[in-house]
Amino acid sequence: MQQGIGKEGMQHVAVLGAAGKMGSGIALLVLQQFAFELASGVKGEQGRRYRLMLIDANEAGFVMLKRYLRDQLKKHAERSINELRILYKNRINLIDNADMINTYVEEAFDCVFFGTMLEECRGAQLVFEAIIEDVDIKTEVFAKLNKLLGPDCYYFSNTSSIPIHVLQEKSHLQGRLIGFHFYNPPAIQRLLELIVPENTSESLKSLAENIAKQLKKTVVYSSDIAGFIGNGHFIREVHFACEQVHVLSQRMPLIEAIVLVNRITQEFLLRPMGIFQLIDYVGIEVGQRIAKIMSTYLQKPFGDKLIDAMVEEKVWGGQFGDGSQKDGFFHYEKGVPAGVYDSKEKKYISCSEAAFRARIDAWLGGKPPLGYSWNMLIKDPQRAEKVVDYLALLSQEETQGARLAKKFVEESKKIALELVSDGIAHSIKDVDTVLMNGFLHLGQIGMEQ
Repeated sequence: MQQGIGKEGMQHVAVLGAAGKMGSGIALLVLQQFAFELASGVKGEQGRRYRLMLIDANEAGFVMLKRYLRDQLKKHAERSINELRILYKNRINLIDNADMINTYVEEAFDCVFFGTMLEECRGAQLVFEAIIEDVDIKTEVFAKLNKLLGPDCYYFSNTSSIPIHVLQEKSHLQGRLIGFHFYNPPAIQRLLELIVPENTSESLKSLAENIAKQLKKTVVYSSDIAGFIGNGHFIREVHFACEQVHVLSQRMPLIEAIVLVNRITQEFLLRPMGIFQLIDYVGIEVGQRIAKIMSTYLQKPFGDKLIDAMVEEKVWGGQFGDGSQKDGFFHYEKGVPAGVYDSKEKKYISCSEAAFRARIDAWLGGKPPLGYSWNMLIKDPQRAEKVVDYLALLSQEETQGARLAKKFVEESKKIALELVSDGIAHSIKDVDTVLMNGFLHLGQIGMEQ
C-alpha cells in the first residue's frame, strides 16, 4: 500500500469523465489513497472526512464503474493483507482476512458519490478532468466549475495534447490548472507527464509533484506545447507509418500493406503491439482528434487520409467498458488481430489464413535477428545488452523487412531529436523514459546513451 493523498484541504476530490477508460482508472487511484487513509485510522482525526465525487454524462456507465472499483479495491486489499493486519490491529472486531478486506472496501465506498451534473461537484478542492479531447468542451466545463467552486479549487487535466495555457486562458483558471497526463490504464501504467504552464502557482506545482510521488508514478516534465512528449512522438510516428503504407500499397493490396507495417513495428522493433494495433488501442477517432489539435497549434500537417477514411466509416477502435479491444484497423479475437478492415469491401478480411501470412512472410524475407520478441525480453534482466546486440545485427540485415524496420528506427530517432530541438522535451533521456514507461518500448531508439 502507499501513503494517501488526503493531506489537509485535499480530502474532497471530483473526477470528471469518471465512467471513461481514463476517468475510471483515475477514480480508482484516488479511492485507493482514501481507503489507505481510512484503514490507517484517519477517519476520526480532527473530524476529517473524505469525499470522492464521480461525474459522468453517461449515467449507464456507473454500473460498470461501480463493479470495476469494487473488484479492483478488493484485489488491492487482498494483495496488501499483511499491511492491513497491521493497520487494523486495534480494531478488535476485525479478526479474519475476509472481514478486513470487506471493511477496507466498504469504508472506502462510503466516500464515493456518483452524479451526472457539474453542480454535484460543490465543495471539491481538487478536480481531475478526463473528458473528451476537445478545447471548447473542456473550457466550457472548466468555466462552469470555476463559478461553482470558487478561487480555492485546483484542477488537474488529463489532456494528452491540448496546451494547458490555452485551457487556462479560455476558462479563466490562470495559475490553478496543471497538466496531469496519465497513461492507459492509469492504475497500472507508471508514467505520468506533468505539464506546468509558466504562470502556475508554486502551491499547485508542489501539490501535483507530491500527489504524483504518492501515486508512485514515474514523472517526466513536458513543455506546454501541443501533443507534449508522448503524443508528440506517437502522432508523428503514425504519420510516418501511414506514409509507408501508401508507398507499399502501390505494389500490394492496401490491407496487406497495413498488416505488413504493423508486423514490422511489432516484431522487428520489439514492441508489445504494432503501430496500427496501437492506433486501435488508443482509438482511431481519438488519434484523429489529437492530430488535428497538433496541426492547429503547431501549424504542421499531422493527419492522414488513411485515418480520416476509417473515422468517416465509423470504424473507431478503442476499448469496451471491461477493457477489451474494439475492432478498428483489425478485428480482434481474444485480444489478438485476426482480420484486417477492407475499406473497399466494408468488411474484415482474415489475416491469419496461411496464404495471406505466406505473402507477408515472403515480402519480409525473413524473421527478426536472434528470434527475439518483446515478450521474450520485457522481463529479462539483461534486456538492455540484448537489445544492443539485436540492433547491431539488424543494422547488417538487408531483407526488405529489415530495411523498412531500420527506416522506422531512424525516424524514431529523428522524432526524438525534433522533440528536444523544439523545446517540447528537455532531453533525449526524457523521450526514452516516456517511450519505455508509457509505450513499453525496450529502448530501441538507441538514444539514451
